[in-house]
Amino acid sequence: MSLITCHKIGKSTGAETLFSELSLTLDENCKLGLIGPNGSGKSTLLGILAGATDVDSGEVSRRRGLRIALVSQREEFPQGLSVEQAGRYLLVQGSPEKESASAPMLEKELSKAGFVDLKVDANHLSGGWRKRLAIAAALASEPDLILFDEPTNHLDFDGLLWLEDLLKSARSPWVLVTHDREFLERTALQMAELNSIYPQGIYLGEGPYSRFVEQRDFWLASESSRLRSMQNKLREEQAWLARSPKARTTKAKYRIDAAGDLDKEVRETSSRLQTLGVDFAFQSSGRETKKLVELEKVSIQRGAKPLFSNLSLILSPGIKIGILGRNGTGKTSFLSLLDGSLEPSQGKLSFAPALSVVHFDQQRESLDENTTLKRALSPHGDTLIYQDKPVHVAAWARRFGFSPRELEAQVSTLSGGEKARALIAQLLLKPADLLLIDEPTNDLDIETIETLEQSLKDFSGALVLVSHDRALLSNVCTHFLALDGHGKALPYASYKQWESTIAKKTAATPNRAKETKGTNQTRSQGKLTYKEKREYDSMEETILGKESEIENLKASISDPTIANNPEKLAEVCLQLDKTQQDIDSLYMRWGELGARA
Repeated sequence: MSLITCHKIGKSTGAETLFSELSLTLDENCKLGLIGPNGSGKSTLLGILAGATDVDSGEVSRRRGLRIALVSQREEFPQGLSVEQAGRYLLVQGSPEKESASAPMLEKELSKAGFVDLKVDANHLSGGWRKRLAIAAALASEPDLILFDEPTNHLDFDGLLWLEDLLKSARSPWVLVTHDREFLERTALQMAELNSIYPQGIYLGEGPYSRFVEQRDFWLASESSRLRSMQNKLREEQAWLARSPKARTTKAKYRIDAAGDLDKEVRETSSRLQTLGVDFAFQSSGRETKKLVELEKVSIQRGAKPLFSNLSLILSPGIKIGILGRNGTGKTSFLSLLDGSLEPSQGKLSFAPALSVVHFDQQRESLDENTTLKRALSPHGDTLIYQDKPVHVAAWARRFGFSPRELEAQVSTLSGGEKARALIAQLLLKPADLLLIDEPTNDLDIETIETLEQSLKDFSGALVLVSHDRALLSNVCTHFLALDGHGKALPYASYKQWESTIAKKTAATPNRAKETKGTNQTRSQGKLTYKEKREYDSMEETILGKESEIENLKASISDPTIANNPEKLAEVCLQLDKTQQDIDSLYMRWGELGARA
């Protein structure tokens, strides 16, 4: 049964047309992923579906009594509210008379989202937990349809898994706007892309994402082939017209009219397929120094808390390391260490002479908000130098999806995706020995992410990448280093290996906690048995032996015969992970026995 039907709707912002004659139907089985270039109107379309934005033309019909919840890109609520109060505010958007109706459901959804203390100040929440709060509030309204606008932004690994499970098990239909290809692959059952290259401004296909891409690419290839065929036919007709035949007969006049119609269709099709895309590549210095950066038993602390300890690592040209870990484990601090802005708490850090480091920071602080886009891209005039060649700023802007008329816009007025592209355009002008890239995909569309991905793969210097985009990490990085925030930095052979390890630990944690609690409750009254006492007395030595094994495994990873052999490296990494899990279990058991002793 249809929930919402959009029939030939159109919407413009100022002088720019987002889409026209767009048709879309959402039914009760809808689990739709919505993608498209920045500025194509994805958020606007969600607003239209929610009834918060009017259309300029066309019709939108909704099922009578349809309840719709919209999770916006940014969660806004007044200062000084607790988690529970902020949840109620988001649930009813500030209408106090409605607050009591859904209070029990809100508390239930907040608990399912992972909130324990509902009295803490909501403004102290991280971006990921603010997103969880907004989603829980939306679910508490018990909607018939829920609309998500970039919900994966700011979510860490645990948050992504939580939202994936939520969407896959959701009974209510939903529409999701995201740039996360892996997330779409795991959740969406249908896909839609907003883009001016399509005759009606939208292309619909069956999910998952990978299947949709195949369908779309086949359509694009067919459309390009059709355009070439029309162009060949038009050239024949133009040659016929050039010979100036006597067009006195009805047949000849019909042919002249048909040639005019064909010319119009060729122009329209060609204009649609020639989109303003992105095209860029990072410059490598070509330096072949084997040790660009060397860390020798380096440690970093945040206050009294160790982020990682005794880390030894060499960055050489061609190495591409993905830094993994939950939010707050020190990934950004690790990049600050490598760009020289943060000193190690312990250990030695050495850089190759005159090392050229290019750092993409996730806060984009190097962008001057008070200047124009033109001056941000080319501070010293209308011409800049890229790969030793002069490039006009308008041509440079076009590489990053900006039209000439946007050059005079203030940086402060740009969208998040436009600011990210402007920062990339700045960084590309400097040849680099080492690239440090921190969360580059936030707000970027998929086309730009795929161009970024290829550029990072082609970069011949050293790369250290922090990202929540799992596809980007898996496709680009050759090595992985996981930070747990408690002093450990462990190597992994692949992203999926780390993901599997963390997922197993996360799934096992509630059961372990329950077992430990039950064990303490039932046995804490008694003393240790003789066997348990012997186990407890030897526990410290056992743990030390395991930790020594960990150090040996880490050292073996640096052995070129292992590091350059993917099969051996994977085997050592698996053994390293298993040994670490053994140590975690031993510490838990030691604590249990110690409490009773």
